[in-house]
Amino acid sequence: MAITPRVKPAPKPPVDEAAVDRVINRGLARADTEPAAEGKVRRFSFRAPVELMERIEAEAKKRPGTVSANTWLLEAAYEKLGRAGSE
Repeated sequence: MAITPRVKPAPKPPVDEAAVDRVINRGLARADTEPAAEGKVRRFSFRAPVELMERIEAEAKKRPGTVSANTWLLEAAYEKLGRAGSE
């Protein structure tokens, strides 16, 4: 039986601590936890340019877990309303 030398694993790249902090601080706000999302839901047609929807879908895919474009849009609306001081 031939003995082969142990192969050393490749060194791990350094961790970008700032990137980790950004992800942690961003959190996972979910639109369905907002008070206005409880109860009745109004459905309506939403028309948007294809390019805009592609950008939204790409951003949603970057999030951990499964985030739909609908959830992403609801979160964006809540965030905008929060900045505007609207309840």
